Amino acid sequence: MIAGYPELEGKTAMFITHLDATNLSTVSFYTDNDSRVKFFTDLGLRSPKRVMEASEAGRFSGSISAERVDLFDDVDILVTYGDRNLIEALRANPLMSRMPAVANDAVVLLGRNPLGTAANPTPLSISWVLEDYVALLAEAARKSQ
Repeated sequence: MIAGYPELEGKTAMFITHLDATNLSTVSFYTDNDSRVKFFTDLGLRSPKRVMEASEAGRFSGSISAERVDLFDDVDILVTYGDRNLIEALRANPLMSRMPAVANDAVVLLGRNPLGTAANPTPLSISWVLEDYVALLAEAARKSQ
């Protein structure tokens, strides 16, 4: 856990790969083998059950049909690339809107700004974006139930 952010303790986080606001029929996500998700662990977050199950050796991503979004009922924080249009599309989608992280607005959007480098941390980028990234994760954690 990062000092000063107790709200992150015990929370789960999932990193969804690039979502297309015009086609939300598939949920693709990074597994525990990907550096983006490993960074969550470094910050004291846990992976949701479905992400752990998909984390076979050598597998860096997984996907499911949005019809099975109930498999993500233990996702507290959702991280993805995108903008407010994506959030509106997720909220309006009858399937994706049922995901707790979406329903609670516990979504961290990494747009096309420097914070997007937090998604794939490197020794140089971590110190540059860590404070802002963790603050966004903590804000999302406070919204989760």
